[in-house]
Amino acid sequence: MSYFERTIVRWVRRALPALFVLQIFALGSGGGLNSAFAAVRNAMPTPLASALGMKSSSTAAADPASDTTPPVISPSIDGVQGLEGWYTSNVTVSWTVTDPDSDVTSTSGCDPSPVTADTAGTEFTCTATSTGGTSENKVTIKRDATVPTEVAVSADRAPDAGGFYNHPFTATWTGSDALSGIASCTVTPYSGPDTSAGEL
Repeated sequence: MSYFERTIVRWVRRALPALFVLQIFALGSGGGLNSAFAAVRNAMPTPLASALGMKSSSTAAADPASDTTPPVISPSIDGVQGLEGWYTSNVTVSWTVTDPDSDVTSTSGCDPSPVTADTAGTEFTCTATSTGGTSENKVTIKRDATVPTEVAVSADRAPDAGGFYNHPFTATWTGSDALSGIASCTVTPYSGPDTSAGEL
């Protein structure tokens, strides 16, 4: 008799009383033969159960053949975000790919990708495949790290006398940005103090 056979005999002799009780309990609780078999299987030492082809319920749940859903893909964007979805710094796009039911067998476009130049919109796509199928996720990065140009200020009325204002006025700034446009400009009412020259 081989070592393996002796091991089975010893385990069966020691476990028969416990297995009998487990089987009676499973049948008595309405679980039927499937519950009885599960009770026996779960009571059996893991190496022996594996050798006999009796997979535990947790092993069966992780069986790749039971995977019917593709991987989950989540983007991660590292950068300074400004207004209206624009980034004002260098950006790095990274991806996290997970599948709890089977191994991810292939990916495409899922490596970290830097964006170091201004762009009106660059699209990145990550595609991943597992036993459950193929999925993809996309993100679009808009980057404008260039400050506005042609910035100027003007008053809402002409000076009162000699180039001076002696009554309140409102100063309005304007500028130009060919890529993302101007989101807002400052408007400043001014009523003093008196000064020969000043900054607003």
